[in-house]
Amino acid sequence: MKLLRRKMIPFLLASGLCLLLFASCRAPGSAPVVRSATDYSLFYGLGGNCHEATSNDESRYFPFRPEASKKWGSPAIVFQWFVPYSGQGANSLWLGRSYDRAVVFLDGHRIWTTPQSDTFSGFGWHLISLPDRDVEITVCFEKGPQFSFAEPGFVDPMLVGSPAGILELLIREELTDMGIMSVTVALAIISIAMAISLSPLRTPGMFAMSSLLFCMAIYQWSTISLMDIVVDSGFVRLSLLQLGAAGFPPIFAFLLSSIYSLRWLRFVAISLAVVSGLTLIHSFWLGGLHPAGLTTAYSGAVACALLLLAIAMAVNQAFQSNVLGWILLPGSLVFFLYCILEYLGIVYTLSGTSVFSGRWSYLVFQISLAAAVIIQANQSRMASEKTKEQKYESGRSVAENRYRTLQERMAPHFLFNSLNLIHSYIERGNPRAGDAIMMLASHYRYLINDMERRLVLFDQEWEFSRRYCQLIQFRFEDHLRIEMERHGDFGGILIPPLTIQPIIENAYRHGLRDYTSNGLIEVLAHIEGEVVRIQVLDNGRGIDGSIFVSSLGGVERRLKENFRHARVSMQRRTDRGTCVDIEYSTEPLELDLEDP
Repeated sequence: MKLLRRKMIPFLLASGLCLLLFASCRAPGSAPVVRSATDYSLFYGLGGNCHEATSNDESRYFPFRPEASKKWGSPAIVFQWFVPYSGQGANSLWLGRSYDRAVVFLDGHRIWTTPQSDTFSGFGWHLISLPDRDVEITVCFEKGPQFSFAEPGFVDPMLVGSPAGILELLIREELTDMGIMSVTVALAIISIAMAISLSPLRTPGMFAMSSLLFCMAIYQWSTISLMDIVVDSGFVRLSLLQLGAAGFPPIFAFLLSSIYSLRWLRFVAISLAVVSGLTLIHSFWLGGLHPAGLTTAYSGAVACALLLLAIAMAVNQAFQSNVLGWILLPGSLVFFLYCILEYLGIVYTLSGTSVFSGRWSYLVFQISLAAAVIIQANQSRMASEKTKEQKYESGRSVAENRYRTLQERMAPHFLFNSLNLIHSYIERGNPRAGDAIMMLASHYRYLINDMERRLVLFDQEWEFSRRYCQLIQFRFEDHLRIEMERHGDFGGILIPPLTIQPIIENAYRHGLRDYTSNGLIEVLAHIEGEVVRIQVLDNGRGIDGSIFVSSLGGVERRLKENFRHARVSMQRRTDRGTCVDIEYSTEPLELDLEDP
């Protein structure tokens, strides 16, 4: 998380600086002289189509008042006003982007008509030169044949001024929008980069947030007038708007399901993706592309519903003292208010100057989403680590209990056999009984001190086994010989306690116990690369497989619980006797290096 904070701080500082520069560039005192149509004596009239609405019957026109904006309830609306010549050079008329069909008259003469198109409608701009004199302008907007929720009317103001002044005004008016769009794209790119480079953030929620940011950036880009000037193709602009609008509902639903871990919301996201695809099919092949068509209307309605759901879940999380709720609540609330007004503006085409410009809500919403996704990813990582730790501790506890049970079974067995040896010394009056008792005491000091440990040094186990062999030879020195030999550097090599001794004991008890002469047990140890190999060989009658299951199997289990590679095998020798072969890796498992 420290690395994440170091990467985010420069980005946030740079973004804040850019936005401050964008805001400072909008100095109202230096704005160009460009006037809106509403600054003149503007009249409007209603009609069935633009041809009928352009008659000279002025009684059909009424003074236009922006505060009386409403649905016109008519297929066509005509705006007419008188523009006096300013004497400051040639003026031009700028027609905004959102209209279906438009016809422009200067002093009653038609000079321009919207090109007919069956593919797209309601999206375009046009700049018309005005004569160097006073002129009467009449503009008629008419609802086109494409499927649309929009009524005829203008959303963007019609502007009068020099071409350079109009362009400068558009740049100044939309500089903030471009800045916010740039921040959106930067957030999306950084989110993808962090998800790829930082494994804790490589989550479905992070990739969903990046996709949502790109989707919002596309929608913002397609609704900015300057981008319309850069990309002259109305089909491209409308296609991007449709894609951005259609992609928002399913991606946002999937993002919410990732943040709150709600499985049912993922099915909602899949359903919304299907509906978005159907609306796109309708727009591209059936109803025609339109900025207020079925796709944008559907997206606006569903976006508002999803934001209401996000607000409700954020409030619930906030009451549960979850930081996710407090982070998502303000961003979702601000963006919900903006979406309501934007949706109403698109669907019902409220005429006049917009009363709410909420593009800043994009930035607030996106930053809150980014913070929530990062926090949720960190919480998921911590929960995953905690679950792994619990599984680790549970598995370790089970292994330790099983290991301790095996050791507790072996310790009494060793004591029983050792006492039998000492008893035989005493019965025979062997003077070595005292030495045997001291060796047994030394053995049990080893057992008491090291029995609870999972691993001991190889040298300790080797010395313990050597003393045990001496105890056996004290009793059977006339017919049993035990030789122990090792090669290589065993410094630092570990081994479970009571690994070698039980194998030596089995070789004597089951292979050489009935022998009266020439019995031999050889214990060989050496290191081959990263593998420790121990061999116990005898020249007795041979040992059957049941001995392996009952005794040597426990040795093998303890080795496998402590080393990645471990193997214990037993086989008859070609000449006579049995060979027990032990192999295990020199590096133990990290889990088992700690004392229980």
